[in-house]
Amino acid sequence: MVRESPKIIVSDEAKKGTYSNVMRVAHSPFEFTFDFGTMPIGPEDAGAMTVYNRIIMSPSHAKIMLNALGDNIKTFEEKFGKIKLPELKKGKPGVSSSDQVYIG
Repeated sequence: MVRESPKIIVSDEAKKGTYSNVMRVAHSPFEFTFDFGTMPIGPEDAGAMTVYNRIIMSPSHAKIMLNALGDNIKTFEEKFGKIKLPELKKGKPGVSSSDQVYIG
C-alpha cells in the first residue's frame, strides 16, 4: 500500500529558519535529544554554546532521520560535488565524542 505524502504546513515562524553552527546529541533508552545552536568563535564568549532549538524524538525516528539525511547528502554530492570537511587539529573545535558536541 502506497501512502500519500502528507500536506506540509510551515508556520510563519518556522519559515524564518534558524542558523546553527553547533549541535549536541544526547540519548536515553527511550529518546534522542538534538540541541541546535551557535557557538561564537571570539574569546569574549568563552566558547559558550547557546541552544536555540531542541528536537526530541524516538530512537526509530532518529534512525529514519539519519537515513534521510544520508540520502540527501548523497544526492547533494552527486549534483554539486563532494562535501569537504576541514582537517581537525587536536584542541580545535570539531567533533567531541566525549560530550557529543559537533561544531562546524
